[in-house]
Amino acid sequence: CEPISRYTRFKEAVFGATFRRDGRLLAVGGHEGKVRLFDVQRQGSAGGALKAPLRIYKAHSSPVHKALFSCSGKCIITMADDGSIKLFDISETKSVPLRVIEGAHKDRIRCGTASEISEHIFVSGSYDHQAKVWDTREEGNEPLVCIDHDAPIEAVVLLRGDAVLATAGGTTIKLWDIASGGRLLCTLQNHHKSVTCMCLATNGTRLLSGGLDKRINIFRIDGASYAVVHSLSVPAPVYTLAISGDDQCMAVGMGNLLAIFRRDVSGKHEQTLREAKAVGAGLEYSMKIPMAPPAPEQRQRGGLKYGVDITAPLAPKLHLGRIDILLRQYKHWKAVDVLFRNRHYWENSPDLVVAAFMEIYGRKALPFSLAGRDAETIRPILVFLSRYLFRSNYFTTLSIVASTLFEVYAEVQVDPTLVKYF
Repeated sequence: CEPISRYTRFKEAVFGATFRRDGRLLAVGGHEGKVRLFDVQRQGSAGGALKAPLRIYKAHSSPVHKALFSCSGKCIITMADDGSIKLFDISETKSVPLRVIEGAHKDRIRCGTASEISEHIFVSGSYDHQAKVWDTREEGNEPLVCIDHDAPIEAVVLLRGDAVLATAGGTTIKLWDIASGGRLLCTLQNHHKSVTCMCLATNGTRLLSGGLDKRINIFRIDGASYAVVHSLSVPAPVYTLAISGDDQCMAVGMGNLLAIFRRDVSGKHEQTLREAKAVGAGLEYSMKIPMAPPAPEQRQRGGLKYGVDITAPLAPKLHLGRIDILLRQYKHWKAVDVLFRNRHYWENSPDLVVAAFMEIYGRKALPFSLAGRDAETIRPILVFLSRYLFRSNYFTTLSIVASTLFEVYAEVQVDPTLVKYF
């Protein structure tokens, strides 16, 4: 995972980065009260994304933790710690708001969401335990619906065509029928610590929630039960999460950690395993190397053998890396896949890559580990070979890898972009 663009022209901390629905614009709030608008597809002189913002709105005198795009993407809604809400037209260059709602909340506003159906409907959630539904067509500063969550609200999400609102605060998630004035539908209590974030998936039929208890829960919301269909454990408290529209990728923010989960194509790996076995490359399934030493025995002169107990202290337990664990489990194909899908391994740790190839070759599983691959993993393998093949300490092993690779793909039609590497 590598950054595509990097924006560093901020004097203080930034909050609430939000993309427009078409993915072209990015709105970012900040501690200094300004809201910046970036065009992520606009190219600068160096070929990368232009770092200068398109617009800078001097929106509030207090930190802005949430900036939203309206349904059409023509307006930005800003929500600040002073409890005020402002609406800006992105076509205007001046910091003059179209609408100002002073005193919308009595405490800091830390979350909000805009309707995907109506241009004029949006929701704000605050630490004053209240979530409010607003209509910009209404005069005055009174919301359409006001609900009390009984805890500081960290996240809000609109469900079912804006008829149901989900609020997260404390250890609970509550669902409200805003079409009937804010009637409580149900309360979900599946977290042990505070719920910090929510998002929708699978065309709005699944609700994902993350919390400080290091768990991500997935709820089914297309029925009446709102049951948990899956729960995922992560290594640190979850502060934010998002999922792609096709459910293929999920990003989880955990303090100073960022995790990217990618869904593998169903059956693709199993199909490549069957193809590798068909060409006689699945030899490791019939060759099991004993890992445990034989039981110790002792025999004195003229006597019989008898078992003895080892009284010497055991050596400290070693913590194996990911590649060593895969090799220990005889997952040779997966080990090579991990080595060359992560640039960190094959660019910065050539000793580890060569050692893994040497171990796989010793187990006579090298053809299997190289067969059935796509261009995304063949290309880095070829680049690695061209870079390190003629180094004296690597030549013996890598020459065997190169010849095996050519034999495996000699009669296979590969991607045309790979021909130059061969």
